[in-house]
Amino acid sequence: MWYPDHLVNLGRQYLLASDLDAWFFKDPYMVRVFRDKLALNAFYLPEACNGLWHRRVELSAEDRRKYGCDLVTASNMYYYRAKSLEIFLNYDMKIWGKSYPSWLFSPLRAIYQDEYVAEEEKARAFNAAKIVLNTMHYGEIEGVNCRLFEAAGCGAFQIADWKPALSDLFEPEKEIVTFRTQQELREKVDYYLAHAEERREIADRAYVRAHREHTYDRRLEKMFEILGLRSERLARAPDSQAARISVP
Repeated sequence: MWYPDHLVNLGRQYLLASDLDAWFFKDPYMVRVFRDKLALNAFYLPEACNGLWHRRVELSAEDRRKYGCDLVTASNMYYYRAKSLEIFLNYDMKIWGKSYPSWLFSPLRAIYQDEYVAEEEKARAFNAAKIVLNTMHYGEIEGVNCRLFEAAGCGAFQIADWKPALSDLFEPEKEIVTFRTQQELREKVDYYLAHAEERREIADRAYVRAHREHTYDRRLEKMFEILGLRSERLARAPDSQAARISVP
């Protein structure tokens, strides 16, 4: 079982009671707790990007009109995220997602697009924006969310919550710009909005690494290796995307 979410969404925790051979979690904290305190056969396996969808795309004039902006995110909305993003209310920002909660009272409602973007549409939304804001849920204790890999795989520049596991996945400030406080986030947004060439260079480096190391092909190879079930087909096959990714 590969659980692709943070610990807050474990709900009734049925998966902890299930008769499984192995549990894979994206947060090292969850792996450590469940292995040490429940004796589960737990392993760390972060999420990834899908090279079929998460890649640089050619933007049409209509794409630029619809998706173009300074700041973007595609996410669920709740008070923690709303409060973290309200400092950018007067910026050119778009929030992509469907079904804004009726109980959430925030001025961000005015810029919520009420449209779910996924696959190539998400690639268009991320490529058309100057900065992808990756404000992670507070339930992400040590690990990172899927958006980190998706944005990198799309070739977008992003500013992401710093997490302990991030530095093993991307080089902070060279491939992924990070923040630890709201003030730091605002300062880095203002700086990088004014430095387009630096944004491009950082995004290029993240793009190459994402498709080289952080695809689902790579993750499944690692899972099969851990389980002693390494697929000979996958071992022989070239990476479906990394071999074709280059930076112009």
